Amino acid sequence: MRGLSILRGVPIQAVASNVGSGHAFLLTPDPKEVFAAGMSDCEIHVDLGAVQPIDTIFVGHTNIADNSGIKVFRAGAFQGEGLEQLANGPLTQDTLARLAHGIYQMPAPVDCRYLRIQIDHYGAGPAVKVGSLLVGKRFEHVYEYKSGRRPIDLSERVDRSGGGFGFGFGAVKSSFRFTFSDLSDSELDALWDLVMRAGSHQPVVVIEGGINASPTAAQIHYCVFDRFEAFEREDPAATRWSLTVEDWV
Repeated sequence: MRGLSILRGVPIQAVASNVGSGHAFLLTPDPKEVFAAGMSDCEIHVDLGAVQPIDTIFVGHTNIADNSGIKVFRAGAFQGEGLEQLANGPLTQDTLARLAHGIYQMPAPVDCRYLRIQIDHYGAGPAVKVGSLLVGKRFEHVYEYKSGRRPIDLSERVDRSGGGFGFGFGAVKSSFRFTFSDLSDSELDALWDLVMRAGSHQPVVVIEGGINASPTAAQIHYCVFDRFEAFEREDPAATRWSLTVEDWV
């Protein structure tokens, strides 16, 4: 059994950038609506509206090249200075989608209102685009080994009378079903609150493997909940709950 993390982003009050256009698209859930930063380094300024604890930042669906990087700072004011670096690290490349995700999980929450996300663009790669941004405090718990992914092909297939097939091509993505076990009452309450706030219409990020692992692209799911099932009380102090998510690509 290994840990699994779920991030439901807190509402972002405002976002700005020093270069590029379309930074407001970082506030929309559709990852195909992108902030276009251009060919230079850029800074994304984030105002969470109030000081609150955060421990996870997701900068996703970006075409940033392998030799570029992302740094996350806590700032003293919106578009201000007084910077304290919170996280940096490599991007997780999705070779199938030709995109990359930056997922930064801190070991403990920090109180924060203003963030600066710095993207260093090296070389002659494509103009930088970023499709999704979530910031918040994750839920993390062990999950059972029986959990697994299922491919979903949105193409249409028609059987032809001659024995062949006709296709209307669509995206191929995944769903992921997982089961939390041995949830305490307080953990169940926290997970219930997360699920009830997200419903099946608000995106979350699900990360297989927990904070101590380096997830692959296939283990990072920008997704919505699907197929809600009832949780099951195993004994007076432990609850089991199976959940399913479907990727948003």
